Amino acid sequence: MKTVLLYFAGMLNRNTAFVLVLLFTSAPLLAQEGPESLSYDPNDPSNIVRQWEGPWNNNEGWTYWKGTMANNTATWLFDNGQGERRIGYDLNNDGFYERWQEELTIPGKPVLQVYHWDYNQDGTDNTIAWAEAGNWIEKVWDANYDGIFDSWCSYTQPGCVQFVPAAACDLAEQKRAFDDSYKANMQAQSGNATTRKYYYLLYQREDLTFKICKSINMR
Repeated sequence: MKTVLLYFAGMLNRNTAFVLVLLFTSAPLLAQEGPESLSYDPNDPSNIVRQWEGPWNNNEGWTYWKGTMANNTATWLFDNGQGERRIGYDLNNDGFYERWQEELTIPGKPVLQVYHWDYNQDGTDNTIAWAEAGNWIEKVWDANYDGIFDSWCSYTQPGCVQFVPAAACDLAEQKRAFDDSYKANMQAQSGNATTRKYYYLLYQREDLTFKICKSINMR
């Protein structure tokens, strides 16, 4: 997808194209099917940007672009120039994101990517997946839509198809990981906004997987 996006960036004005090159080489955008995709198909219309519009700036300090894809869906790219990007996928052109991704970059740490699914567009995540430096690690989701994340899988299996069983869920190890992430999150509060959010998202991940691990061990 990086090649396709850079190609279309070259069709914009020179200054905008330069900014887009910097953005798109820092971390690749995902195909719209999300991290379940086992391979990227450059000929899939959902992965081809037909036209870029922008850049624009909002009053919160974000620069953003709208990409119209070859299948007429929309991809919105936001960048705050401080190490945070957000990518929204409007798959039915209703003005709301069915899926979106956030990417955070801080010195000395791998790029953190968090991919969100909001199936009914109520502003609440139904599924969340995490990656570091482009490598997808794990995913949690609310299987019965009761507002509680109850299912967990690892991307060590292609497509994240393997549920994490009780035998593979070491509760003591998960508790240690949760405690470590909590401490790191608290220590990060003296950093800038991007650093604080980076460590909060890591803490959120360990919090969710620890809760699911406890639930798995109680079944």
